[in-house]
Amino acid sequence: DLEAASAFAPLHDPEAVTLITQGMARFLSIPHFACFDTVFHQTMPPAASTYALPQAVRDKGVHRYGFHGLSVESIVDQLRSAGPIPHRMAVAHLGSGCSITALIDGISVDNTMGLTPTGGVVMGTRPGDLDPGLILYLLRHQRGPTKNAVTAVEASLNHHAGLAALSGLPNDMQVIRKAANDGNAKARLALDVFTRSITKALGSACFLLGGLDAIVFTGGIGEHDAATRSEVLANLANLGIALDPTRNQTPDPAETSSVRNITAQSSATGDNRPSATSVLVIPAQEDRTIASHVDQLLIAEQ
Repeated sequence: DLEAASAFAPLHDPEAVTLITQGMARFLSIPHFACFDTVFHQTMPPAASTYALPQAVRDKGVHRYGFHGLSVESIVDQLRSAGPIPHRMAVAHLGSGCSITALIDGISVDNTMGLTPTGGVVMGTRPGDLDPGLILYLLRHQRGPTKNAVTAVEASLNHHAGLAALSGLPNDMQVIRKAANDGNAKARLALDVFTRSITKALGSACFLLGGLDAIVFTGGIGEHDAATRSEVLANLANLGIALDPTRNQTPDPAETSSVRNITAQSSATGDNRPSATSVLVIPAQEDRTIASHVDQLLIAEQ
């Protein structure tokens, strides 16, 4: 079943299946478990998960699954430990792969990724959402057998697009940002396209949920790149979404919780009211989430 599902996630599943096969061969006497990034998003309503395609296609399992579920679940768990969970929340998982998840009371109702982790916002080596006609255009311009053309386009979209393609640099935010700061126009454009796509996705989540009580940044870029957070939320103060420049740049040494609050302390109107939307930075803890599920499954088997 996992090998068959590799067609949905060609960048991740084949390597995972190889590791699973080798692990089961080496460790014969212990149970093995698989934890899926998609499970957390099974709460998405049909309106969010259904593609406008013929029933025959949808019957083959073609729908929007959503990804980064283990990361988002870890965010919800950490927020639950720190206090009440924000009612309307968007989690921006920004790393080599990127997605935005919309949540109501900690439950996923939408995610920017779809059938595969290739869609949604711009990523390190993946383009995010594209016009379907563009895929056809790329296929028509490939030479040789159809199978080879599909393989070539698939490899291009998964490994040779996104930030790396736009900048012409390695898939490394630090390298791209330094180049942009040094005047590299391609790197600057790559960052502008990247952050703009995230802002648009957050805006969609905001309108979908009727507002946002919190925006959470996580993932390698989301947690560690203050400039990305600032650029994504630039010019949104009038909507009640603003971060504190100092706290965004430098963590407060007095903070002991994994939940880091970088929200501006007053609104754009200067009336000393806090921003309507909390802006938080929380580390993704997929490993802890996986361990927790495995623990529960082991207990259930006893």
